[in-house]
Amino acid sequence: MGTDLKRPVVLEFYGLPGCGKSSVSHRVADELKKRGYSVLEPTYESDHTVSPGKRKWKKCGDLLRFFFRSPKSCHALLRLVRRNGYRGGSALSHAANIAQKLSVYNHADFDYVIFDQGLTQSALSLSHTGKIPVGENEAAVYALCNSRSVRKIYLHVDREEALRRMAGRDTNDSRIEKMRTPEERRAALAVWENMCEKIPYNLFVENREIDESVSEILKESERTVGK
Repeated sequence: MGTDLKRPVVLEFYGLPGCGKSSVSHRVADELKKRGYSVLEPTYESDHTVSPGKRKWKKCGDLLRFFFRSPKSCHALLRLVRRNGYRGGSALSHAANIAQKLSVYNHADFDYVIFDQGLTQSALSLSHTGKIPVGENEAAVYALCNSRSVRKIYLHVDREEALRRMAGRDTNDSRIEKMRTPEERRAALAVWENMCEKIPYNLFVENREIDESVSEILKESERTVGK
């Protein structure tokens, strides 16, 4: 293992619903573990190993801990959420999601932290109201965490492929998946894609076989640590 590893290296995946963030990021994590790295997958583990009820309470706890550890940053986060037009339970939900990620950024002691939905994805979600540009939201949420070696990975699929994949999934977790008609989803995906394309990325991975995507991402991630 290289000796110049700035711990942790954070790999953040973002893109349209159905682009493969969870599948690809989890495969990358498994491969890095096989190579001897310590790896944390906070959002994948939360979404796939914890029940929705427990996940909700855990995020509320993360928000409270964030408040007690960094009250000024917590107030700044809540102001940002409200500026984007969120109120009540929706505002608390967004704030709790982001606080959970900030807690990992600020305190994780691993070689790699891999977010299938990290702060970039949170900024995209905040900007869905159209009140604040995604670049401004992204800068604001990153300003609340300690400086880390972050690699943003844009997993790109075209909108029709994203629709096809969403239709074949058993869950409807995303806001777009909960829309009633394909036409509504298609229009929302166009907005989402436009926001994604405004975010500077470290690696652009076009729609392809999962093995090819994982191989390309591993090369980029190990280049980052100088192995």
